[in-house]
Amino acid sequence: LTLSSLSSFPPFHAPGESDMYNMLKIEQGTALYKVQRVYQSIFGFTIPIFWGRTIWGLPTVIPKKKPVHVVLGSPIQVERFSGDLHSPEGKSAVDALHMKYLKELEAMFHKHKEKWAHPKGVFNIR
Repeated sequence: LTLSSLSSFPPFHAPGESDMYNMLKIEQGTALYKVQRVYQSIFGFTIPIFWGRTIWGLPTVIPKKKPVHVVLGSPIQVERFSGDLHSPEGKSAVDALHMKYLKELEAMFHKHKEKWAHPKGVFNIR
């Protein structure tokens, strides 16, 4: 959308966001793992199993009380692309913009990791 509308957009990073919920780690070979793979083959994605605070011993989707700091970066300027985004040129333009975004995100992470993340933290996008 950004490539076709000639708008700029700011990268943002929210250290502590992943600490607000617990995530069930599903081991390979388990029945639940197999169910998730079937679901993924049908719909193209899986739904994570997560929970936040517990109330009366029951898990809820209410986030845990953890600090979250939002860091907003400088807007990334975008050159308009009027072609087909599914063409090789369109995919190349999307990939180039994605790389710009990731580089800015990594710079923001390293700039602010002493304050809000782990000082020895590693920038890792999975």
